[in-house]
Parts: sequence; structure tokens; C-alpha cells
Amino acid sequence: MVVNGLGMEPWLRGALRRSSPGVKVIEAGPPRSGRRGRLPPNPHVWLDPLLACRLVTNILTALQALDPRTRSLCSQRLRLVARLEALHREIKHA
Repeated sequence: MVVNGLGMEPWLRGALRRSSPGVKVIEAGPPRSGRRGRLPPNPHVWLDPLLACRLVTNILTALQALDPRTRSLCSQRLRLVARLEALHREIKHA
């Protein structure tokens, strides 16, 4: 199960433990650090293409830790990150 993380779904872990014991939970959200760490989490983090790149990377890293056979997803991540970076440039220059 993939969740935003950043403490935005405190109720979800308990619900998952009760309904699906043993389910692995992947937190996709970027880590809170520095100045941004003092801000409340933004549940719409995926609307920023550069932050979405972090989400993609965090999800892939967690999947690879759970199952090394997912290493083949790396090329897909690179393609998706490249598309998100291109989208960011397009929006920035619009």
C-alpha cells in the first residue's frame, strides 16, 4: 500500500493493521527537512512535477527494498522522471 506519508494519514495504519495484517506500507512523501519541514504537509504534493519526481523515486526505492526483482522498474522511473522534469520546464516557461 502506498500512502502520502508526512503524518497525513494517521488513521490509516490502524485500519490497515486490522483489515490487512502484515501489509507493507510505503510512504511516498518527501522527507520533512530544513525550512520546509516546519510547514504543514501539503496533501497535493503530486501537483508539483519536481516533487512528483521525489514521490516516484521514494516509491521505487521502497519497492526495491521489499523485492529486489523490481530493479527492472528503474528504467521506467528514469523515463517518468524525465517526463516530469520536461513538464516542469514547460510550466516554468509558459
